[in-house]
Amino acid sequence: MTEETKAFGRFDNGFTLTFENGLVLSTRFGPGNDCDNREGTFISQTASESVGCLFSDTVEVGVWSNNDEAAVPPRDRDWVNGWQEVVFDVTDPYNDVRGYVNLAEWLQILDWCKEWKR
Repeated sequence: MTEETKAFGRFDNGFTLTFENGLVLSTRFGPGNDCDNREGTFISQTASESVGCLFSDTVEVGVWSNNDEAAVPPRDRDWVNGWQEVVFDVTDPYNDVRGYVNLAEWLQILDWCKEWKR
C-alpha cells in the first residue's frame, strides 16, 4: 500500500478517505477552499508547519478514482462525478469539485462513494 492508497490522509486544510473500491473522497476546508472560512489566512504554507485548528460548517469536496493509471499531477486525476447527480441533481457538473457542501450532503457523498462500483 502506498501513501496515496492508505485509507486516511491528513492535510493542513482537510483530509482524504480512500475506499476499498478505489475512490478517494477529498474534503477540504480553510483558506482558499470553497467553504465558510474561505477568507481566512494561512499561518503556514509548508507541510512541516500546521495551520492549527480549523472549523467550518461547509466543505469543498472532490472524488477521484485512485487507480494505477491515474495521472499525476492532481489536475490530471481520474475524476468521478456521479455523486453530484445523486446528491445535487446535477447531471453535467461544470467542475470536478463542489464547494459549500454541508454535513448532511457530505454524508450522502460518503455513502455514494462507499457503494460505488467501477
